[in-house]
Amino acid sequence: MRWSTSSYREELFLYLLLLLSLLLARSLGFFNLSPFVLVLPALLGRVRVELKNPYNLSALALIPFVMRPPLLYSFAQALLEELFFRAYMMRRLSNLRVSVMFALAHLILRTDLLSLLTLLPSLLLGWVYMRTGSVILAGVLHFFFNLLWILLAPFLHRPDEFLQGGYAPQDLLLTVLPHGGKTLP
Repeated sequence: MRWSTSSYREELFLYLLLLLSLLLARSLGFFNLSPFVLVLPALLGRVRVELKNPYNLSALALIPFVMRPPLLYSFAQALLEELFFRAYMMRRLSNLRVSVMFALAHLILRTDLLSLLTLLPSLLLGWVYMRTGSVILAGVLHFFFNLLWILLAPFLHRPDEFLQGGYAPQDLLLTVLPHGGKTLP
């Protein structure tokens, strides 16, 4: 299948829209609209996922705003990110390019150089997606990488404090949750 320049522009536009939503949420405290941007390719019919009804998949964008349990939010967010970056962006771009874009988005969201470490699992997730064609499998693995990050992030940020028992379990979970771990009304 040939890709037209307009298709590339659409991908670039949606990626820039994603970065803008992250920047506005992070720097100005605007409502984070990234889940809606992440699901746009599915709503536009640009991705094929092994679900029978694409509208069921697009409903995932609402889960982070209505579900209270943090792990459900994290799971839905992982699936949406994989939908956007693997199923949509990797149609045209290489795994390496998409992984760099993925890491840049996380750097903007977290404003921490350790966020660039997302490049490594992103490369693995891209490889899994290329081998299996399953965005759902990539999303589940992404979710488990997020859980692993919950355990490692405090140690990487402040190893002395972590080793002295300065973190409670809820502090570990808050390190990866958007909105600073606060639930939305």
